[in-house]
Amino acid sequence: MKHTFQYSYTNGGLEGKNNLIKVIKGIAFGYRSFYHFKIRIMIISNDLSLKKKAGEFIFSPAT
Repeated sequence: MKHTFQYSYTNGGLEGKNNLIKVIKGIAFGYRSFYHFKIRIMIISNDLSLKKKAGEFIFSPAT
């Protein structure tokens, strides 16, 4: 408890990311591939962007 007042950082960001993954996991129940599940998490959390180029989709790190 005293560390709350002693240090200025929290694990709120990590807890938020875990909650987002749990929500996506509930929505995406039945995905056949872990790869698709991972890509969905990265797109929704803005860690990855999806661009369409010449009729195909390209994944790139979000800027």
